[in-house]
Amino acid sequence: MKPMFNLYKHALPKAAKLFAGSLAVACAFTSNTFAQTNSDAPWYQIEVIIVERLTSAAQTEVWPKDIVLAYPAKSRYLESIAEEETTDEQMQNQLKAQEGAIAPGVVEADLTEQPFIPLATADQQLNSIAKRIARTNHLHLLFHQAWRQPLTGADQAPAIVVQAGKQFDDHYELEGSLKVSVSRYLHIDSNLWLTAFEANYGQPQGQWPELPEAPFNVANIVIEQPISNEHSDDNQNLLGENVNQPAEPAPSEISSQQLDSLLFAEPTTDNLGGFNFNTGMKPVNEAPEPEKIKNFVVTQIVTLQQQRRMRSGELHYIDHPKLGLLVKVTPYDPNASSGAEETQ
Repeated sequence: MKPMFNLYKHALPKAAKLFAGSLAVACAFTSNTFAQTNSDAPWYQIEVIIVERLTSAAQTEVWPKDIVLAYPAKSRYLESIAEEETTDEQMQNQLKAQEGAIAPGVVEADLTEQPFIPLATADQQLNSIAKRIARTNHLHLLFHQAWRQPLTGADQAPAIVVQAGKQFDDHYELEGSLKVSVSRYLHIDSNLWLTAFEANYGQPQGQWPELPEAPFNVANIVIEQPISNEHSDDNQNLLGENVNQPAEPAPSEISSQQLDSLLFAEPTTDNLGGFNFNTGMKPVNEAPEPEKIKNFVVTQIVTLQQQRRMRSGELHYIDHPKLGLLVKVTPYDPNASSGAEETQ
């Protein structure tokens, strides 16, 4: 079964339930508001594949436990098309399409021109690579998804919540977030953790940190923090870049030969070092909830917390002893009708 973002609403704490209804109404048009606020921002199609290595080296590696897990303050989910509220114009278009007055494609365009909507398989560009991963014994395809959005600077860009793999109690095997932003180059910020669970029979819990609760998924709310101007700098441009700093080194696209060597070839134990497993992200302080009886306990947590510069239209690969992340960001014109062609 194809891994996807979780698109279902999480159960809210009792206090949140009291205002969840009004909050949902206030945030019902978050995506449209984001697109309108960033009307001048360039649109891109973002496609991400995340894989797990199943090799013996990856399975026996000792992973650090002094890690910090947290969702960014500005987080959001991809939207479920089934949960999207149909506008009057869309309703009229659907009726006209049924009567043959307009082409069915007009109705489909209403969805494809919205940001943060999961794209159909036909619009994805990395299907051939995903199929090859699925046929590779030592790789497990955890996640493959594509969507479109306007890209802004890192301070304004929302992080997309990721939940994939099997579910254990209130958590998934793969959790965390991905943020794509733009300055001189495109940037991706991966904040992911892969968790192994086992049945709870009263055994010691170990020293693994508590898994953070996922952000509320009420009308795909974006939790924003105000941007302070106290430290504004005349040397910075509109994207917050210091114009006096030297230019960033140009990122390079991964070649098919490099991808074969790094991802599809059996990894060795000598390439497991040199990774930063803790970015120092601060957990959000929240009032403690009454402890629930857990059916599963954590036996291992592996993090992938890295930043990477990218060029548009190129395939980039973030390597890791246990995980692998492929990402391609392509310019997209929401007013154009042409679909994306699959990368061979």
